[in-house]
Amino acid sequence: MSLKNQSGYFDTTWDWEVIKANQSNIVLINGTNDPHIPQKEFSHIAKSVAAKHISIEGGDHFNTQSTFPKLLDTILDNLPTTRD
Repeated sequence: MSLKNQSGYFDTTWDWEVIKANQSNIVLINGTNDPHIPQKEFSHIAKSVAAKHISIEGGDHFNTQSTFPKLLDTILDNLPTTRD
């Protein structure tokens, strides 16, 4: 059984419109060497939810890193601004 099937992540159809309706700012980050999510699949997800898509050249699945500066930078850059 493939990891995709074991994960249960794709057992149900994703409702892209509901996802977009419940989020105001979607940013997806992937590594170009991700062994678990093919680039084509990641691009499809990003397009389907109208996300800002950032690819980290040479990055993997990011579950082996103890630090991830690009993620922190992206979160900080995309925080909503507050009004005084």
